[in-house]
Amino acid sequence: TWMMSFNASKCYVLHISSNKDKTKRFPYRLHGQTLQAVEHSQYLGVTISENLTWNKHIQNVATKGNRTLGFVKRNLKDCTEKVKAAAYCTLVRPRLEYASTVWDPHIQSQIDSLEQIQRRAARFVVNDYSSKTPGFMTALLKKLEWETLQQRRQEARLTMLYRIHHSLVDIDRELYLTDNPKTRARFFQERITDRLLSNTFFPRTIVQWNRLPPSITAADSLEGFQARLTAHP
Repeated sequence: TWMMSFNASKCYVLHISSNKDKTKRFPYRLHGQTLQAVEHSQYLGVTISENLTWNKHIQNVATKGNRTLGFVKRNLKDCTEKVKAAAYCTLVRPRLEYASTVWDPHIQSQIDSLEQIQRRAARFVVNDYSSKTPGFMTALLKKLEWETLQQRRQEARLTMLYRIHHSLVDIDRELYLTDNPKTRARFFQERITDRLLSNTFFPRTIVQWNRLPPSITAADSLEGFQARLTAHP
């Protein structure tokens, strides 16, 4: 019988606990070797931190996004606007949005750090690095037909909630969604005072879902929901 063998030198321990006293943490061992405890670790491309915040992951996302944008700018500086825009949407933006339904930031400084990358990309596309008139960037993004990254992340979360609601993904709806007895177009969400918990996927997205008009949430297809959501002001 084939058995999987683990290399202890490549295995780590990530303690997720409210106990900040690291001296009280149990030392795990594998093949006679004590495993190193780390504060952050990647899983499927997402950096998980011991305090369950996304600070480190968002920092990594911004770094990778800036690095990829720099590569695009160096190699496509003489290309047309169409090619530059396609390169940003194909190479850079996916790095800024991968698995964002999980880590979508609510802290303004983190939101801004990601939006700044898109703004630099927009200036690169039109080759305008100097204009600073009020409203210039808003008009430029509108001209390029680019939503803000914050808007796109919110739409991605709402779309995922639609998928869960209609069993289009392998997530048990009954475990996370409770129909509001007053209206079938809404979900019940208890009030949460903890800021970290209230900004996790389900509490945050359910509140935003409940604010949508029934004409959107009652869409009978995923494509219809996405089209109405995008058109919603």
